[in-house]
Amino acid sequence: MKDLISGEVWVDKHSFLVRQIDGEIAKTPSWWLRKVRVKLTFADLDGTWLQTGMEAVADVRILGPHTLTSRILDYRGAVEVASTGTRMRSADRR
Repeated sequence: MKDLISGEVWVDKHSFLVRQIDGEIAKTPSWWLRKVRVKLTFADLDGTWLQTGMEAVADVRILGPHTLTSRILDYRGAVEVASTGTRMRSADRR
C-alpha cells in the first residue's frame, strides 16, 4: 500500500532491511486528530527482523498533543509480558 506515511525511511546499507520509519500519516483516521506523527523502529532479534518500537504523537482537537509509545517485547522468555506502570502484588496474580 502506498502513501500511508509521508516521511523518511532509514535502510541498512548491508542488508537493505528497513531500520526506521519516521513521518506523518497521509490521512488522519479521525476528525478528532489533526496530525499524527509516527516513528517505527526495527531490528534483528535472534535472526528474525521485527518491529522493536513505535511512537505516535497525535494533535488531538481541544485536548492537545498526546503520545502513544510501544517498546520491544522480549520474545526470548521474559517474565514480564506487559506493563501498565503499576506493580501487582503476588496475591493479585492468582
